[in-house]
Amino acid sequence: VASLLAGSPERIVFNLVEDFAADADDASLVPAFVRAHGKECVGGDWPCLALTTDKWQTRAILEAAGLPVARGVLVPVGGRYEPRRLPAGRVIVKPVASDASEGIDEDAVGPRDGPGVRRAIRRVHEQFAQAALVEEYVAGREVNVSLWERAGKVAALPLAEIDFEGYGRARPHIVGYRAKWVPGTPQYHGLGRVLPARLPAGTAARLHRLAEAAWRVTGCRDYARVDLRLRRDGTPVILEVNINPDLSLDAGFAAALRAGRVPYHRFVAAMVGNAAAR
Repeated sequence: VASLLAGSPERIVFNLVEDFAADADDASLVPAFVRAHGKECVGGDWPCLALTTDKWQTRAILEAAGLPVARGVLVPVGGRYEPRRLPAGRVIVKPVASDASEGIDEDAVGPRDGPGVRRAIRRVHEQFAQAALVEEYVAGREVNVSLWERAGKVAALPLAEIDFEGYGRARPHIVGYRAKWVPGTPQYHGLGRVLPARLPAGTAARLHRLAEAAWRVTGCRDYARVDLRLRRDGTPVILEVNINPDLSLDAGFAAALRAGRVPYHRFVAAMVGNAAAR
């Protein structure tokens, strides 16, 4: 890779790297590696990638900035889970530093004090060799806000709502690993998307403001997606900041571009222009 970068005349690299088999954390260093060879990356810079890969650190940054997040606790490998630090009700267990919903399924959701939650924590420790993030489960509407930067200004694309109608009432309403990556499963085929989301104008404006604030606080650039949930009373909570989200034509970001009547080639040109200006 180093010889390819050093020998190619192109100045701009579209960073589509999501993971490395040997060490997933190294993926965040790709922009620095590219810059060391005299070129520039499209998408997030390495500090933002490193930060947002760690869900606990991202939560801490957002919360310190006064942005709403679900209550949560971190359970390190070998550490003790203290359920009383969380509000009563259901919680969700996630690997703290995995991407693409890895390690998240229906078994990750359960009563705060239940044995299923402890099993989910052990599974994260054993299968992923990393800490488990245990958060209150916000059982409300889930909305994605896709953002892109052009000429130094951040613009929000039409909001997308995750449609869980195909899940029924018994299945937890989460976008887990099967829903994203395992065709043929009920989760994969039961998930839908409402774009643009049918939300009151005031609620939509508030979600836009929160997403843009999360962008600034975490140091995003070029393009990103912020996932939020609405509590039963309509109060929003930031779930995650996704820098360099999937740009496949059938993925959510491309769908948001279409809903916003932004031609894909125009988006690509804007991203290349951003990188060239840097």
